[in-house]
Amino acid sequence: MSTIRLIRNPAMKKIIGRFKRMASNGVSILLEGETGTGKNFLAQQAHLLSDRSQGSFLPLICGALPDTLFESELFGYEKGAFTGAGNEKPGLVEMVRGGTLFLDEIENLSLSAQGKLLRVLDEKKFLRLGALEEIDVAFRLVCASNKSLKYLIESGAFRKDLYYRIAAVHLVIPPLRDRAEDILPLANHFLEQKSKTMGKRFTLSRAAEELLLRLPWPGNVRQLRDAIAIAVISAEDTLIRPADFSMALEHEDTSAGDESLAAAEKRHIANVLQTYQGNRTKAARALQITETTLRNKIKKYGL
Repeated sequence: MSTIRLIRNPAMKKIIGRFKRMASNGVSILLEGETGTGKNFLAQQAHLLSDRSQGSFLPLICGALPDTLFESELFGYEKGAFTGAGNEKPGLVEMVRGGTLFLDEIENLSLSAQGKLLRVLDEKKFLRLGALEEIDVAFRLVCASNKSLKYLIESGAFRKDLYYRIAAVHLVIPPLRDRAEDILPLANHFLEQKSKTMGKRFTLSRAAEELLLRLPWPGNVRQLRDAIAIAVISAEDTLIRPADFSMALEHEDTSAGDESLAAAEKRHIANVLQTYQGNRTKAARALQITETTLRNKIKKYGL
């Protein structure tokens, strides 16, 4: 099942509705959003919904390569074009003919590389490195960025003319922390996937659901998926409890959020303790963890 069908958040539903309408008409799409919000997934969906779905879908992470390697990957090269070029190599814009090219982290392209990409988009042709004859291109372009390209344009780090070429449709994907309605449907979807893999039917306890709703998810949907996978491995039985997320909390990536997952867990435990007026037996039962585990967490968080 596509996770698109699981969306409950009204703002995200509007974005997905616009995405579906535009994805099929072949125009260029720019997807902006934090890491883990599903930009790669949407790029693939744009390809599948278009009339180019029978062609190739070729991704390239712009921030992973220096300029020289980026150009050779994108445009290819002729034999002898540079030291080590023992054979000719077609580039992605050549191999993706009739399909979709996905440029991820496009905010990391240098101004020089941006200019060369713009030329290809404007002229519909390119030169392999070391070649004399131009080659025609025909592909659909989808780009993604973790940063606001409009802000980068203002700072001079991104070309305005390129922005308008790649952003016929510009969609900003909200972070998961702003889409509380989507957390449990997505979590249960990932849990169903793991259940099929493990050959067991796992379910979330009420306390685990409450914990998931309290967490800020700085790594967004990807982090939620990974947390569910770790919880399944950690669980003593098929009922997932808050304690089963402890390992995921210890290996969190907080770079994209204001509050760490551990801080959210601390706050959750403190609230439960307050509800039961400090009664650890009742609090542990509500949290669906042992009193020993609760005692260790109280010590860990200084509660």
